[in-house]
Amino acid sequence: MEKEVVWLLQPAFLVFSIQFGIAEKTKMLIENCGHVRGITKILETSLDPVRKLLDNGEEVRHIDLSHFSLNEPIAALWTDDATCARYLMSSFDAQWEQSAPAKERIKELRKQALRRSDSRAHQFFRFCIVPQKPVILP
Repeated sequence: MEKEVVWLLQPAFLVFSIQFGIAEKTKMLIENCGHVRGITKILETSLDPVRKLLDNGEEVRHIDLSHFSLNEPIAALWTDDATCARYLMSSFDAQWEQSAPAKERIKELRKQALRRSDSRAHQFFRFCIVPQKPVILP
């Protein structure tokens, strides 16, 4: 029997998974030949939890989760019914295929941050460097 955990979470819940020890449990699963895959919206604010999960050996991917609401109840599904498991996994796999690897998203966020940083530095210097007027001494 294959040991696998899959998840689809809003970024805010990643912190909870680490705080409540879920990430340590999934790390133990991976160390015992299990497999963990997850999908989330990777933001600059969620980089630390995502890196922790990647370091644990989880496969994490990015997708725009704008159609999910934090007001919706959280559900965890488990089944030993093969038909139901196939349906749930095919739904997850469809989202997985539409998502991007976390490492690609992290690189993209770094580039965006560098561009913003360069732009701010350029604006700062543009406004700070004022042409000096010639000084006429008597």
